[in-house]
This record gives sequence, C-alpha cells and structure tokens, in this order.
Amino acid sequence: MRDRTVRRQAAALLLLAALCALVMALCARVNAQVVREAPTRGAVALTQGAVMALAVEAGDAREVGVDLVGEAGARYAAAVLGMTGIDAAALDGQSLGGARRGLPLIGAQVEFDMPRGGARLTLTLRLPAGADAVYLGTPQALSALRFGRMAAYVALLSYVLTMGLYVLLLCLTRQAGPEQAALGLVCLLLLLTQAGELLGQYPGAAALAGSSRATLAAALCCYAGLALGDGRETRPVAAALVAGVALTAATLLLLLASGRVLLQLPARALTVALCVYAGLIAWRGLARQARRNALGHAAAVAPLAVGAAWEAVLGASGLAVPSLVLMGAGMTLVQQITLSREAAGDRREREALERELERRVDERTRALRQTEEQLRRIDRSRSEFFSRIAHDLQSPLTVIRGSLDLVAGGVPVTDEERDAYVDMAKQNALRMTNRVKALRGLALLDETPFAPQVGALSPLLEQCARAAEGVYRKSGVVFRAECEADLTARFDAGWLQNALDRLISNAVRYTPAGGAVTLGARREGYGVWVSVADEGCGIAPDEQEGIFDRFYQGWNSPEGFGIGLAVVQRVAQRHGGRAQVVSQPGEGATFGIFLPDEGELAPGGDAPDGAQRGRAR
Repeated sequence: MRDRTVRRQAAALLLLAALCALVMALCARVNAQVVREAPTRGAVALTQGAVMALAVEAGDAREVGVDLVGEAGARYAAAVLGMTGIDAAALDGQSLGGARRGLPLIGAQVEFDMPRGGARLTLTLRLPAGADAVYLGTPQALSALRFGRMAAYVALLSYVLTMGLYVLLLCLTRQAGPEQAALGLVCLLLLLTQAGELLGQYPGAAALAGSSRATLAAALCCYAGLALGDGRETRPVAAALVAGVALTAATLLLLLASGRVLLQLPARALTVALCVYAGLIAWRGLARQARRNALGHAAAVAPLAVGAAWEAVLGASGLAVPSLVLMGAGMTLVQQITLSREAAGDRREREALERELERRVDERTRALRQTEEQLRRIDRSRSEFFSRIAHDLQSPLTVIRGSLDLVAGGVPVTDEERDAYVDMAKQNALRMTNRVKALRGLALLDETPFAPQVGALSPLLEQCARAAEGVYRKSGVVFRAECEADLTARFDAGWLQNALDRLISNAVRYTPAGGAVTLGARREGYGVWVSVADEGCGIAPDEQEGIFDRFYQGWNSPEGFGIGLAVVQRVAQRHGGRAQVVSQPGEGATFGIFLPDEGELAPGGDAPDGAQRGRAR
C-alpha cells in the first residue's frame, strides 16, 4: 500500500516538473512575441503593434545609429529601460527634444514622427558601459510593454520579498523551523538574480545575476535537505553554499580588475548541477516518506529548480514575464500551503488528543464516583452489619445469662423448668456459634485451595439438589436440576458447591411451601451460566443495586449478616467470571454465576436476556 502511494506521488512530482518546464517555455515564447529582435543588417521596419529590440554592445561606445522605415507621418518612439538615460537624439541629423534621465523599470524615451521613405535615428546614451538594448515602436506599444513589465515585477518581487522577510522574522522570533529559514534565504537570493533585468546597463548587475543563480540553487538544496533530507546531504549542501558565495565574489572582483564579466560558464554549470541535486534530495525524501506531506515539500522544490536550470542553460528572458520570479512565487506558495496543511493536521491531532484526554478524564471521574458511591454503600452496610451483630449476639447472650441465673441463682424451679432453661441456653449458644461460623466463612474462603478443572456440571447440580432435599425436607420446597449431560465448564467443585449451597439457602428462605427451586446451567457465548431460580417474592430494581456487597441486607432479609452473596460474588470472580441477578417483584429471582471458558474473560454482553449486571441479595 505504501509503495503504491509513493509511486503515485512520484508520478505527480514528475508531472509537476514537466508542468514547470512547460510554463518556462510559454514564458519564453511570450517574451519573444512581445519584443522581437531587430535585424543586424539593413533598415528596421516598424509596425503599429510590435516592439523591436536593437541590441547594444556594452563598452565605452555611447552612440547608437539605426535606419528606420515605417508608416509616413506615424508617431514612433525609442526607449531604453532601467537607469539608462538619453543624452541626445537626432533624426536625419535634426535634434529631437525630450531626452531625460532613466528611471528604474521605466527608463527613458524620445518620440518622433516618421518621414516619408524612412529616416536615420541616432541616440547618445548616458550610461557607464552601454545598454542591453534600445526598444523601438509606437508610444502606445512601448507604454504597454513598460506597464506590463513594471506590474509583473512589482507584484512578483513584492510577494517574494514579503514572504522572505516574513519567514526570516518568524525565524528570528523562533516561531518557524529551519526549513523556513532556508526558504527566506532562497527568496532573498532570488531578488539578486533579477539584478540583470532591473539594472542591465551595468556590467556588475549582469555579473551578480549570473553568479547568484548558483548560490540560489545551493540555498534550494539547503531547503530540500532540511525539509526532506536524512542528514547525508549536510556537508555537500554547505560546500555548495560556500562555492556559490565564492563564485559570486570572484566574479565581482574580476569585473573590477579587468572590466569584463567572467566565470559565467562555471556559474551556469554549477547552477544546473545544484538544481539536479536539489531534485534528487526531494525525490529521495519522497521515496522514504521523510515527513508528513512529503509530496508538498518536494513539490515546493520543483518550480525553482526547473526555472533556475532552464535559465542557466537557455539564458534569462524576462522582459515581459519574469519567469524565474514566477517560479519562485510558485515555490513559496506551495511551501506555505504545505506548512498550513501540516499546521492544520497538528491542530486536528492536538484537538483529538485533547478530546481523548477529556474522555479518559470523564471515564476516570465516573469510575471514581462509582467507587466512592460503592465505598459509601459499603460503609453503610458495615455500620448496619455491626449494629446487627451487636443486636443478634446480645439477644442470645441475654437469654443464656437469664437461663443460667434462674438455674444457678437459687430460684426454686422444677426439674422440667430447669431442663427447659438449660435447653434454651444450648439453643442460643448454637445460634451464636452459627453466627460466628458465618462471619468466618468469607474470611476463610480465600484460604481454601483453589484448583479448577474441566468437568461436567450435571453431576454437581444433581448432588446439590439431592443434598438440599435432605436438609430442607420440612420446608415443602421442590428441588430440580436442569442441565445437559455433556455440558462442561472449568470450575473448582468445592468453591462452586459452596456458592450454590448459599444460593439454595437464600432461595429456600423466600420460596413458599409447594414452590420449586431450580438449579440450571447453559452455555452462552464464551462460557457457561450456572443459575439458581426461586419462586419467591422477587427483588425490586433498586434493591438489586449493591446486593453483592459485603454486609448488605435487603429490606425483606429477616436474618443473616449479608455475607452469603458476597461469598457467591467472590467465587465467581475467582473463576474469572461474575455473579448476576435477574428478578422482578412478584416473579421470583434467578441468581447466576458466569464461568468463562479457559483463557477467556466473561464478556459484558453475554448476560442472560434482560439481565442487569451485578447485584444479588
């Protein structure tokens, strides 16, 4: 699945690189159509809609002469762009007025009317070392060219400069990562590559533009390494940055020393090599999914890498449409969209984590409240328990003491009365003994060995039913055992019989004479339910809550200390299951013990139909 995703993303990245190359080609075509090169020989034919560019060699020469032909009487103009000024202009030897100093991006311009049969235009330029070109055409065409050029440069350069300064400001305030710092450096270096377009009449500007493209490509490698790299490209990128800066410095020093622009070919070769290396870094990071939104970060590298390599090989052509700045603007836009998506993803993950923490806190709070309520219920049950102990032990002690006082206190009694008092004392002593045994039963339960084994349940249930018939013969209750002969479970016979005896005793207490107590077992889900059902008065829903707690006694429990069902719950838990009750007032009650299969825990959804978890009387 991941390989398929990587292949799709790689195909998308290649498609984007091809699209960037197509955009560069379209920009070059548009620039070539907007301004056409003037022929080097013969007269230059001017038309109403076209602008012709007459190349001017750099150097000490300031005069430019050209033969022009065009529509007689039509208004034409000659212009230079940038800081170049026009000292003087003459048409067929007659001076033209309106010459002025050039302005950035706007330049200077003179206008003239075309004589019949053409004319010779002579310009004297004001510049240190000659202009790039003189542009010839109608004033309207030159104004449109100048306006479009200025609008494109101002818009794109302002966007790139703003983004670069903004990112660097974020880095200074420690609100941005290192890859954004590299992006800010790329934006600022991109401005230097446009020095040749803005100040092309100065040889230093052309030298700076050509060599700074190599530094720009090195900064692009730095961005790719920080965004998608794995550390292997750190030293090569640092060396590339040093090489780019050194190449720019050497080019400017050689220009000052010799007056010529040198080292342009090495600068172009280094630019292409570094653009290819930036693409490889992005490709490798995309292949190993270096980070979330790796495709977005790789896509941010593609526009500027393709644009810088294109201009290094085919030369800059940004008179009307600054293609490299357009690619840089595309890079910053893609990168900011990618970072915005990452920030949105981080925010969603943070919100999801906060919701999960809130959910866990709520669950823990509810659990603590339930535990607190259970502890309060146990405290109430314990208080009632001790009060009942004091009452139940005080009554037989009072009877025993009174009987002994009558027998041994010298009060005249007959033999029959003395025997009756002694018998009464013995019965109350036995009652106290039973109470003490009941108190010790729960404490001694955990000391009893527990050795569960897989066995049939039918013999155990039938044995318990037969034993109950003998013990409770006088109650008039009928005992039945309903269980499939081959039904097996994993249980400890002694522990389970202890729990069943207590449930049977409970059932007999509430079942009227002639009623039935049914012992049953059936398989459900991942275990077996063993149950004891009576035909008594039933248990109200509010009475079922907390009925398995120690010392709990229901409103209709006439005797006992509330330990019997706590023992049942402990037996169920020791087997890895739970005890449960199903009852409605007037319809009897069914108490069950869930015995899970070996290696399984009792699932919450495997309770009998209509059951509510947990509490028996």
